[in-house]
Amino acid sequence: MVFWLIILLILLGATFLILLPMSHDSEVFFSSKERIEFRRMQLREINNRIETKNNSLSTDVLMAERTEIARRLIEEVAFESKNNPLQPSPRWPVYCGSSLVLIMIPTVSLILYTIVGDPLRSDVPLSSQKKIATSTSKIEILVATIEDILKKNPNDARGWNVLANYYEMNNYPSEARRALRNLIRLKGRSGYLLSRLGAQLTLINHGIVSDKAKTLFKEALSWNINDVVAQSHLAFALEQEGKLNESLEIWMKVDTIIPESIKSSKFIDLQIERLSSLLRTSFE
Repeated sequence: MVFWLIILLILLGATFLILLPMSHDSEVFFSSKERIEFRRMQLREINNRIETKNNSLSTDVLMAERTEIARRLIEEVAFESKNNPLQPSPRWPVYCGSSLVLIMIPTVSLILYTIVGDPLRSDVPLSSQKKIATSTSKIEILVATIEDILKKNPNDARGWNVLANYYEMNNYPSEARRALRNLIRLKGRSGYLLSRLGAQLTLINHGIVSDKAKTLFKEALSWNINDVVAQSHLAFALEQEGKLNESLEIWMKVDTIIPESIKSSKFIDLQIERLSSLLRTSFE
C-alpha cells in the first residue's frame, strides 16, 4: 500500500506541473513584423542568386520563386497595415475545466481503487506501449486539432481562416486552396479571398498563371482595382503570353500604388527594368 501512496504523490506532482505552464499565455504564431522581415530576407537572397547566376536552378524557376515570395511580402504588409489580428478567445474556461479534470482524475482513481482494486497484487507489465512523438511542434498540434474540429463542423469559418493562413505561410498550396475555397463558400466571394485563391492555383501550377487563376484575378480587380496581388499576377500572365508591353504597363501601375515599405525591396523596379530590357532587345 505504501507503493500506491508514493504513486499518488507522484501523480499529484505531475498534475501541478501540467497546470503551472497553463497559467501563462504562449505565442503560437509569428508576429506580422517578423513575417515581413523574413520575407524581405528571402527576397534579398533570391535576388542575389539571380544576379550571380551561380546556382543549380534555372532562371525561370528562380523568377517564379521570387514572384511567390514578393506576393507573400505584399500580403504581409497589407495585413500589417490593417492591424486587425484575430482576437484569441478567453482561456479561463479552459483553465478551470482542465484544473477540475486533472484534480478529479487522481482523486476518483484512488477512491475507486481502494474499493474495487487489489493493492497487494503484483504488477503485470504491459506487453507493448505506444510510442509518443515528442518532436511534434505546438503549431502542428494546433493545426491537427483544427483539422479534426473542421471534420465535425466544416462550417467553422474561423477555423478555415487559420488553416488558410498557416498553409499559405508554410507553402502548402493544395491545402491552402482547400481552405480558401471553404472560406469563400462560408463568407462569400470577395476580392481578397479570390486573389489569394488565384495565387495558390498559380503556385500549384509551378508559377504559370492558368486561365482559371486569371479569371479569379480579374474578378478580384472588379472588387478592388488596386489589388496589388491580382495586378502583379496578371502582369506575369501577360508576359507568359508574350505581351510584354501590356505587362510593363501593369508593373508601372503597380509601382504607383504599392506601399513604400514594399518599394524598398526593389522587386517592382527589377521587373520594370527586366521587361524594358527585353523590349529594347526585341527592337534591335
